[in-house]
Amino acid sequence: MAKNEFFIEQRPDGRYNVSRPNADRASATTNTQAEAIDKAKAIDPNATIHVERVRDIAWTRQVAQTLALCRQSVMLPAAAL
Repeated sequence: MAKNEFFIEQRPDGRYNVSRPNADRASATTNTQAEAIDKAKAIDPNATIHVERVRDIAWTRQVAQTLALCRQSVMLPAAAL
């Protein structure tokens, strides 16, 4: 891999690391994914930035529960939504 690449990855504690390929430690650690992307751009504006896709599982569960409640209150079959 080229040196002008960064990986943005979420840590177990919810913060984000900005790392070069095969690096032993992060170049930076930030609180949000957006801050991590900005930090990588500041370090090397010409670098390719690979961002880990992060899903908000709690939000997805909440939407599913809301849809289930709506289905019950309107009495629609599940296939209709």
